[in-house]
Amino acid sequence: MGNSRCATSGQHAIDGGIERKLSQLSEYASKNNIALHIGMDSNGHHPSWGSKTSNTRGTLEIYTDGSLKKVKGNPLTGAGIHVRCNGQVILEQSYSLGESASVFQCEMFAIKQAAALMNTCRLKQKEIWICSDSLAAIKALSKENTSSKLTLETNEEDRVI
Repeated sequence: MGNSRCATSGQHAIDGGIERKLSQLSEYASKNNIALHIGMDSNGHHPSWGSKTSNTRGTLEIYTDGSLKKVKGNPLTGAGIHVRCNGQVILEQSYSLGESASVFQCEMFAIKQAAALMNTCRLKQKEIWICSDSLAAIKALSKENTSSKLTLETNEEDRVI
């Protein structure tokens, strides 16, 4: 990929008409050698959320999240990925990140793990979506320069994809 980057974020059901626009954006980015980072609360019509309908197009969906929780006054941080294909859960992984990680670091770590999973497994789905609700992480990934080691490492994983 070139040095140009584009970031977009949204909250839409995957069946709500946004797919065509995202496909156009993806095609434009690909033709113009632009790294594209999409953060999306997508596929709201899914059994995971209590819906009876689902996305069954063969798209691999990797949902990421990071969090901070206080337990008995002590901060605990973590990250997770949830991977689905054709409506079936194929992997759920959680990571304990100790007491000192920020929520941003947790979110970025989850995105990095999702990209690493795709690289390690050499996944061949027609479309692979990494879905994050962290606009801060998406914006950080879209910047050309950063001093964050974790953001740099995540971008390197992303470039291999």
